[in-house]
Amino acid sequence: MSAIERGLYVAVGAADLAAEKVRELPAVKIVVERTNKFRNTSIIDQAREIEPKVREQAKELQARGEKVVDRLRTDAKKFGDQVRDLPDNARKQIQEFPDNARKQADRVRDDARKQFEDIRGRVTKAVGRDNGPATPAPKTSAKPAKTTTAKVS
Repeated sequence: MSAIERGLYVAVGAADLAAEKVRELPAVKIVVERTNKFRNTSIIDQAREIEPKVREQAKELQARGEKVVDRLRTDAKKFGDQVRDLPDNARKQIQEFPDNARKQADRVRDDARKQFEDIRGRVTKAVGRDNGPATPAPKTSAKPAKTTTAKVS
């Protein structure tokens, strides 16, 4: 036997051994078993196996479809009601707008006053603390001076 023949036999033997080891892997085993089962059964038998599964899936899909259609009908009805009520709701909101705006303006004014008073109190306290006791400015009874216009000739 020549060296080439021996090398060829070694390569073929190694490939055969590798193929056997791969077939022993669990995932490959499952695929091989299913393939063999598929090859050994006729198309009619395969159809008989698949038919109940297909029927069950069709029933499930039909049930899901009916649920979706019911939900769409309900949502469409709600939407129609909302569209019908829209003019009335808009009219109510427009009528209530002045009152709501007035109330909101009052709230903002009250909050601004409270904040102003708070800040004024802090400033008064800070000024009174730094410069001694705070004293109110003296009131004067002076009247503004009259201004006269001179004639220029």
